[in-house]
Amino acid sequence: MTDHICSQAQVDAIADSLNAGHRDSAMQLINACTADLVNGSTYAQDMQRDFSKFMIGDEGAMHNAKINFDRLAAAERTMWQSMKDAAEAKNPHGLCQLTIVDDKQVGPRLDISGKNCR
Repeated sequence: MTDHICSQAQVDAIADSLNAGHRDSAMQLINACTADLVNGSTYAQDMQRDFSKFMIGDEGAMHNAKINFDRLAAAERTMWQSMKDAAEAKNPHGLCQLTIVDDKQVGPRLDISGKNCR
C-alpha cells in the first residue's frame, strides 16, 4: 500500500490545535492527512479499478477489498495514534483529547472531546 502519512509539521500543527482546544482546525488538518492516506491506498485504487466487480458481488474482488480495507484501517489507526501521541507529549492535559474508537464494520474513527474543546 502506498501510504501518504502526514509530515511532522502537520502532526505538530494538529497537536497544537488539540492542546489549544481548537476542535475544528484540528479536524481540518486530520481530515487532510486522512484523505491523502485513503486516496493513495490500495483499497481506493482497487475500488476505482474494480467498481463493476464490487457491484455484482464478485467474490475475489470482495475478498481483496476486505484485505486492503483492513490494511487501510490499520494505517489510519497508526497515523492517528501518532497524532495523539504528539499532542500528549506536548501537553498531556490539552483542552481537546483525541480518542481512537475501533469499529469492526467501518474501521477506526476519531472522537475529539474535552470540557473546553470547541
